[in-house]
Amino acid sequence: MTCYFYAMDEQEDKVISFELLGLTFPVKVALFFRLVPIIWISELILLFASIFFFDYQMTNADMPGGLISGILLTYLIHLLID
Repeated sequence: MTCYFYAMDEQEDKVISFELLGLTFPVKVALFFRLVPIIWISELILLFASIFFFDYQMTNADMPGGLISGILLTYLIHLLID
């Protein structure tokens, strides 16, 4: 895995790119870290709603899976916003 750090200019966000399996993934740092807490809070609200309204029982995989899926969903939304 290769990681590249570069910024376009002072007006634009800092962009970090990483390479995985031959594909390059750009990340706008400011936008990504602004979206992460919003997505995690949204997932938490959905989890509480499913517990209270649908009698969902939490498993051991819900919390770590929620954190991982939140990061992946944030990256997807971050790409769609651009």
